[in-house]
Parts: sequence; C-alpha cells; structure tokens
Amino acid sequence: MLVICNVANRGGIDFAEMSSPDQELVRMLVEAIKPELKSIAKQEERAPVVSSKGIQVQLNLNIKVLNKLAEIPEATTPVEVKEATEWLRRRNADLVLLDTDPEALKMIEKVSTLTAATGAGAGGSSEAMQMMIMSRLLSDNARKRKASPPQRPTNWFRGESSERRQFGARGFAQARTTGGTFKSYVNSTPKNPRCFQCHQVGHFAANCHARRYDFSRKAHPLRGVLGSVEMNKLIESGVVVATNSPEAVSPLHVVVSALPFGLSTAPWLFTKLFRPLVTKWRAEGIWVWLYLDDGLVLAKSWEESQRAKQIVKGDLERAGVCLAEEKCNWVPQSSFCWLGLQGDLVAGTVKLTAKRRKKVEEAIECLYRSQAPTVLDRMKLLGQLSAMTVIAGPTGVARARRMMEVVAEAQSSETGQKVRITKTPGEVKELLYWRDRIREDPVNTFEESFNPVWELYTDASAIGMGAVLKDKKGRQKWRISKRGNEEFQKESSAMRELKAVEMAAKGMAGWLKGDTKIFVDSQAAVAILNKGSMKPDLQTVAENIWQNFEKIGNTKFLWIPRKENEDADLASRTFDFDDWGLGEEVFNWAQKRWGTIGVDWFADSDNTKTEVFYSRFPTRGSSGANVFDYIDVLSQRRDLHWWVPPPNLVPRLVHEAKKWKLKGILGVPIWRGHVSYQAITNEKGEFKNEIRERRIYPVNSRIIIPGEGSKFCEAMASNFTRSPFLVGLLDFSQ
Repeated sequence: MLVICNVANRGGIDFAEMSSPDQELVRMLVEAIKPELKSIAKQEERAPVVSSKGIQVQLNLNIKVLNKLAEIPEATTPVEVKEATEWLRRRNADLVLLDTDPEALKMIEKVSTLTAATGAGAGGSSEAMQMMIMSRLLSDNARKRKASPPQRPTNWFRGESSERRQFGARGFAQARTTGGTFKSYVNSTPKNPRCFQCHQVGHFAANCHARRYDFSRKAHPLRGVLGSVEMNKLIESGVVVATNSPEAVSPLHVVVSALPFGLSTAPWLFTKLFRPLVTKWRAEGIWVWLYLDDGLVLAKSWEESQRAKQIVKGDLERAGVCLAEEKCNWVPQSSFCWLGLQGDLVAGTVKLTAKRRKKVEEAIECLYRSQAPTVLDRMKLLGQLSAMTVIAGPTGVARARRMMEVVAEAQSSETGQKVRITKTPGEVKELLYWRDRIREDPVNTFEESFNPVWELYTDASAIGMGAVLKDKKGRQKWRISKRGNEEFQKESSAMRELKAVEMAAKGMAGWLKGDTKIFVDSQAAVAILNKGSMKPDLQTVAENIWQNFEKIGNTKFLWIPRKENEDADLASRTFDFDDWGLGEEVFNWAQKRWGTIGVDWFADSDNTKTEVFYSRFPTRGSSGANVFDYIDVLSQRRDLHWWVPPPNLVPRLVHEAKKWKLKGILGVPIWRGHVSYQAITNEKGEFKNEIRERRIYPVNSRIIIPGEGSKFCEAMASNFTRSPFLVGLLDFSQ
C-alpha cells in the first residue's frame, strides 16, 4: 500500500522505470481492485437537500430516474435517453433555484419568454436585447412593490399606547393607532424608556419597585376601541390613568392600573399569580380559601386566628398587594358571609344567603317558564349550581347533566349563546328537582350526619347481576340475583355495574328505611353515581338509582376492591332457576280440600302464598333463609305447611318431614327418572302410604307461574306443565 500511495503521489504509474517483478505486482493489484473502481465510477447520484417538502419529493423522483437511466451501457445508449437525462438535470437545477429564491426562477422564465417573443436569441444583438429585457422586468417589479400596501406584521406585543397592551412587553416602540386600526410597527428600543407602572423615565415596569397588584379598584373590561365618554368614565373610576406622554402620538397616554377582567385570561392569570401565596399559607397550617379577590381564613381558636392574620396580612404587604381595607374584616367572628354563602361556626352549618337564594330561584323559574331558553341562560344557571358545591356536594353537577349536554352540543356545533333551544324532558326534570331543593332552603352541616344502617354490595358479571344487603353486624338480610339477556351482555362494564345497582335499588325501595352505604367494585360506576355522566343512557340509569334511594334514606357510593366483594360476585353468577310457583287456583283448591295452610317453606317475596314464609336466600319479608335451619320452630305449628320445593330438594324434605313428624301439602312434577320421584314412591313404583290423598294434573295444565330465573330453565319456563304434576297431602304426623 505504501508503494502504491507513493507512486500515485508522483502522478501515475510508469511501467518503464519499474522492474519486471514490480510490474507484475502492480497488474495483480489493479486487477484485484478493478470491481471497486467500477462501482465507484458507477456510484449513484443523490438528491440535494432542500427546505420545501414538495420540491424534495420531486428531486428524489428525478434522481431515481437518472440512476435508472445510468444503468444502460454507454455504447448502446440512444440519443433520446441522453436528451432526457439532460432535461432532468436542468429540471433539478431549476427546482433547487426555486427552493432558494422563487422570484429568481420567475425572472428567468420571463426572460426566456420575452427572448423567444422578440427573437433576441438570434443574431448579434441578442446580448443587448437581453439586457434591455432584464431592465424592463426589474422596473416592473419595483413598481409592483411600490403599489402594494405594506403587510401587517405579526405583533405579539403591542405598543405602550395600545389599550389592549400585553403586560410585561418591553423593548418595542409605540404602535401607532388611528381609530383602533394598526398602521405601523417599529421594533426598536427607546433611548429613554418609560415605566408603565410609575410613569417615570429611566427604567421599565419589570424593574419598577413600585409595582403593586390592586385589590381595591374595581376592574372594568376594555373591549375594542373606547370612545371619549367611555374613556372618561374609566379615568374617573381609577381603572386607567391618563398622563401626558411626549413620546405618544396622542397626548393622552393610557395606563391600566387594575387587572382588566374583561380579558378571557384574566381570572386564570389572577389565580396563577396568587397560587404561590396560597401554597405557602396552607403549608404553614393555615386554612385559607381564595377565589380571585375574595379570601376566607378559618381557625380553631383565637390564637390560631391571630397567627393566621399576621402571616397572611404580612405576606400580602410584602408582595405589594393593595387591600381594600374598608371591605376586609380582620376581627375573628363565629359567622361569615362569603361568595353568597352564610356560615355559622357555632351551629356548624352553611347555607345560601337570602340574596343568593333568590337569585338562583329566579334563574330556575326563568328557565322553567320558557319553552326555549337560550344557551346563555342555561350557562348562567349551571354556573350558579356549580358554585353550590359546598352545600349540595356532587349533586350540583350530577343533577345538571341534561343542561350540560345541551350546552356542550351547542358549543360543539358553534351555535351562538343567544340562540333559543327547546327544553328536553330531562332538563324539565332537573329544573323541577332544583326548584324543590332550593325551596327547602338546603343546609349543609360541618359534622358528619350520615349514620348508615345498611351496607349494600353489588356486582355484575358477563351473564348477570347480583346484590347482597347486610346489617351493621355483617349479617345477610337480603340477596338478589338476576340473569341478563343478550343485550345486557353487549353493554359496557360500567353500564352493567349501574344496572346491578339499579336492580338492588328497585328491590329495596318500599320496604327498607335508613342510610345506606353502597359498595361497587367499579370506579367508573362510582364516579357516575356521584357526579352523573354526559352519556344519556348512563345518566338515565343513574337518575333511576337516585330516585329509588331517595325513598330509603341518605346514601354514599363507595368503591371496593374486587377481592372484598366476593358475596356480590357469587350472587351475580349463581341464579335461582327454581323460583317458580303454583297458581292461586291450585292453592285455593288445596285449602278447601285439606285445610288452612299457615306457612310457605320454599318461597320468596314474589311467589309466596302465605304471610309467613321461609326463603332459600335472604329476601324481603322472609322469616328466615334456608328453611331447614328453622325446622325445630316449624314443628311447633299445628296448621298445614305449603311445600313446593326445587325438585332436587324433595328427598331431603321427605326425610326431615318424617323425622319431625310434619304434615303438609306437596307440589312436585312427576319425573320418573329424577330423584324427586324416587323419594315419594316405594320399591314397586307406587306412591308412598304417607301421601294420603293426591291430585295429578295432566300435561299442558296451566298451573305454573314462572319466576325470573326459571325463565331460563326449559322445564318451568312456561305457564303450562311439560309433564304430569302431583299435588298431594303428605302426612307423617300419624
């Protein structure tokens, strides 16, 4: 390699000066690197990189075509291919020029057009003719630039005399305005900067030590161009300060001395500005609430209130905040009025002030009387309801979702705020709810008044719903299960969980009273039950739940981990397919035939035939669940028992009746291959002697009343019997 490099540095290889061995070595090396040399010679071209994306795509395509044409052997390359190659190369050059300077390419195209039109490309005078054409084009462009109006620059920061000047913008010369229309803008630093806060020359407002945030002056919105009358009013109110400024075009120099809340970002800016102070106070253990320029401090004792007063007042003074002392109250009191709320710390209550309550009532009545209120009317009421969170809690949001839906739809479709929209039925229900609630003068207590009597656990699986009700001691008092249909299985998990709570609420309403904790293992469902949903179908189910629980008592919807909700989970997967019963005509015939029936063993609240009944699972009105645990009590009764058990429990029933010498009326389908038939027959297939009398109903007798679970069981899903049915007197008392 060193030899080759040295020879190359001399300008080439001279075989005459080399010996024969050296000549042979060079030939071998050249043959070895010949493929690499050919690849270097045929190296593909690469497209130049430009800033325009569209031009870059076209350059890449042209280079691909050129590289493809370069693969054709030079000896066999047609003339047309060579011409096409030259056209593509010239086109690439034009594209690069277009990306660099579009005006230059336009100039070349105009020169080519005029040259072809005037014949300047032929003859000896073509050069002079081209110079004349170039000068003509240049003069035309100059006239066009002079005639076109100057473009308005993007002025993110306005000049100091602009009414809508952004605070904190410095280093820009004054923007000249005439009638509110921007005319010119010069980006330059004035020689003698003037402070917009103290109006002194020599520093900017950012460095002004007299900078203060005024709480005492009432802020006015500055919208558009103010006339002389409006401007004078603002000057008199102290919102703006008028000074004579020699630098200003107008002799009136306007400076905003209070935060103009007409700006959409003003509340946000105000909140961000004072957030560090609120964070500091709360970190020091001060209970403070700040809503724009209204503050509230609570303390447990006189000493704590004095400490909070010194810290808050001192921090505000050091921060340069002007306080409206005539509105401030630094003396601790046991009652207060703040943002339309009236609080009594001795009684531990907070409610609306009379003025605020009247305002909310008028807004509700205005919307209720109007057939088609405006979007703005709805927004005003929603704001007032949202501000009642201290009193109404999450209900202030949950019971206003229908109005929120209308407002959200109007905003998404860019409907004007003053457009009238007909009220929906859901909005009417919400207005009626709030009208009744406000008339009751709602009061919220600081102390916890929720005293739960019941604990309800609900769950939903892919196939059904379940709920378990327990008392304070954790004993099951009620259990309900329901299998879902095909539509239920297609619902979202949140909807299935809500329907499980709805099923339980309907079952509890009317026979239970007391505060209830509702535990659900779905956080989405708990959020909807507490605050509602913007989806109409979910909101409808939530409203049904609220209405049913209002008949029971106060409620709290809480989330529970799935592993702690096993009872409800089991209930959502285990269903009673034997919840069928017999018709009233069968029951009445049996009483007339064999005597009065006093107790129903296997029943629930839907199919019981007597006032006293025992159920398979805890249910409403039941004297006990799992009747076999109460046989010692039932054996003391002298009246007849009504036995219509699940067929698989017939053997145990016969065994217990024989053991305790009981007497009752048995109803059971005759299934000859089932254990129930074997329990009531002997070895010969005849009915036992203990069946004193009997009546057998033939197939298709209309005596069955299907239950919710038995509808999914083929044998008892119809009112008509699928097999013969036995109703007989079973007597083990003799």
